Amino acid sequence: MNTCLNQINELHDYKIPGWLNHAEKNFIKVLNQVVGNNAFVFTKIRVSDVLRNLELPESYNANDFNNEVFDFVICDKQDLSIISIIELDDRPIKLQKEFLEQSYDAICLIMNIPLIKIPARCGYDTMQLRKLIFYRH
Repeated sequence: MNTCLNQINELHDYKIPGWLNHAEKNFIKVLNQVVGNNAFVFTKIRVSDVLRNLELPESYNANDFNNEVFDFVICDKQDLSIISIIELDDRPIKLQKEFLEQSYDAICLIMNIPLIKIPARCGYDTMQLRKLIFYRH
């Protein structure tokens, strides 16, 4: 029994690496401040999950997006409907295919959900972010 407790203690001391990079960690902290008690911030949401109940034009195949994720999805706290989707541009070199970027734009347009593209930086204007997230133009 003592051996079992030692193994549990060893596991407890092990730090599991996070799934967010440095820029994403900083940004999600700001996002949580911005949305406050009005919304939930979800991260790394599969595009195919968002598309599951959506009728797409024939030129789009939901399977094309099985391995793709939206960086941040902001959802209403009451009914979990999507308020906005945020893509954080935190890559020094553009790694995403142009097709996917255009597809994200088109998908969000079809769903009538704002797709907000934010460049990663050290600080963010929280008032501007709040306007982008909650107030549709």
